[in-house]
Amino acid sequence: SGAREGNICAVWQPEDFALIKPGVYVLASGDDFQNRPGMEGISVEDPKAAFPRFLSLFVQEKTGAGLHPASVIYPGARVSPSAWVGPLCVVSDGAVIEDGVRLEANVFVGPGCHLGAGTVVEPGAVLLVKVRTGRRCLIHSGAVLGCDGFGMLPPADGNPPVKIPQLGGVVL
Repeated sequence: SGAREGNICAVWQPEDFALIKPGVYVLASGDDFQNRPGMEGISVEDPKAAFPRFLSLFVQEKTGAGLHPASVIYPGARVSPSAWVGPLCVVSDGAVIEDGVRLEANVFVGPGCHLGAGTVVEPGAVLLVKVRTGRRCLIHSGAVLGCDGFGMLPPADGNPPVKIPQLGGVVL
């Protein structure tokens, strides 16, 4: 293990526990602690399952609400007062942004999109037409939702390919 004194490590493979040096705090099963007296840390039944919850204690949640002055909100959009719309975001006519939604920088939300409460859209994501999310969804940076899929008829009888109109939407 490359862990140094004062670090915190999660250990879910018993053989890895032997690699931990004194002074490193561990998140491990009670059996591991019994087999290695003197180790310090937190005893849990399932270290692998507990690790994400443990790390979440150190995450600083982004808070705040409002519209960045460099955002564009079309008149027909509905944006909750508790949402955050960051710089260079565009929220189109017919879009609905529910409570606690966070649109980070440079997000495009197209017509007919509906973002459920607590959803976070990271920088540079594009939600084209009729994208709908549930509550507390996470859309990663650079994602493009709602664009054409395989909406082309291949060329036939000397005719060019034909685009098939994409009328549906995306539901998360």
